[in-house]
Amino acid sequence: MFGFGDHEDFRPLCYIRGYPLYVSGLLVGVHVLAFILTAIFMATNVSLLGLMFVPGQFFSGYIWQLFTYPFVKLSQMTDPFAGIWFLIEMALLFVAGRELERHMGRWNFLNLYTWMVVIPAAVASLLAFGGYSTQLLGSFLVNVGVFFAFVVVYPGIPLLGGVPAKWVAIGFGAVWSLIFLAQNNWDFMLATWANGGYAYLAVTRYKQGNEIIFWPDFFKLFGKKHGFKVLPDPEPPRRQPAKSQKPSSKRITTSHGNDDPRAQLDALLDKIAEQGIGSLSAAERKQLEQLRERLMEQEGATEESR
Repeated sequence: MFGFGDHEDFRPLCYIRGYPLYVSGLLVGVHVLAFILTAIFMATNVSLLGLMFVPGQFFSGYIWQLFTYPFVKLSQMTDPFAGIWFLIEMALLFVAGRELERHMGRWNFLNLYTWMVVIPAAVASLLAFGGYSTQLLGSFLVNVGVFFAFVVVYPGIPLLGGVPAKWVAIGFGAVWSLIFLAQNNWDFMLATWANGGYAYLAVTRYKQGNEIIFWPDFFKLFGKKHGFKVLPDPEPPRRQPAKSQKPSSKRITTSHGNDDPRAQLDALLDKIAEQGIGSLSAAERKQLEQLRERLMEQEGATEESR
C-alpha cells in the first residue's frame, strides 16, 4: 500500500493487521535495530568510532557521519540507566512522532526530523571551529527536538499526572541544561536549545499555513526576495483571476452539507491546490483534520474486515 499521492500525506504508510504504520514507527524500528547491532559489534570488538560525528573527520571527507551518528548507541551500552532512557526515547519518538505526522503530514515530519539531525551537527561544527573538542553520537538530541515540536503543537495536553505539556518541556529543558552545564557539555546544551528553538519556529510556520522549510525552499525564498519566479506555471494567470476564487469557496461551503467525507475532503484539497493552505479558515482546518481522521478510521475498518 505504499506510493500514496500527495493528498494521502496525512495517512499511514500502510496497515498491518488493521494497525496503522507511520514513518515514525519505521524510525523506531531502525533505532531498535541499531541498538541490537551496536551490542553485537561491541561484543565482537568491531569499532564504531568512524560512525560518530566528529567535525574534523566530517570536513575531511567522512560525510556519512552526519547520517550515522544518531544510530550509534555506545553510551547506552556502558550505562544501564542510559539503556532505560533509550526505551523512553523510543516511546517519545513513537507517540510524539506519530502525532506530529498526523498533524503536519508525512513529508513535513520527515523534513522536521532531518533538521533535528542536522542542527546538532552544525552546533558541534561551530564549536569545533572555536577550538572546542566535541563529538556526537546517539539519538538523544534528535528525539528531544521531536518532543519539543510535539509540545508546541499540543502545549496543553496533560502529561506526567496531568501537568500541561509545555511545563513538562520547560522543566525537562531546565534540568538538562543544568546537567550539561555541570558537565561542561556545551555542545549538548546548545544543541538542545537550538533544536527546541527550531521546533518552535517550524511548527509556528506550519500553523501559519506554510510548509516546513527544507533544502529546496531556500532557493524559492531567494527567488521571491529578488522578484524571480521559481518553477513558473503558465496556468495560474488564466485560472486564478479575482472572480474565479469565489466559486471555489462556494463549493467548499456547500460541501459541508454533503455526507460523503471524501467529497468534502476533495473540495478542501481543491481549495488548497488553487489558493494554498493559508487560504483555509480555522473552521476549514478543523474540518480537514476531522475528515482525515474519519477516513483513516474507515480505512482501518476495511483492512480489519479483510
